[in-house]
Amino acid sequence: MQLFYQNVANLHSVAKTMPTDCVAKMDPGLCFFPQQIVRSIKTPIFLVNPAYDF
Repeated sequence: MQLFYQNVANLHSVAKTMPTDCVAKMDPGLCFFPQQIVRSIKTPIFLVNPAYDF
């Protein structure tokens, strides 16, 4: 799965639009994963999992 997102990040050149603190620490493809990107979010966030909220 990581290789797939690394290829997506390279194909679309998303490193420029990803949070800089995430891209500085790791490969841009890994910044697609929630456990990595949530550290870069500065605004309050409420995650909803429909499987449990049903």
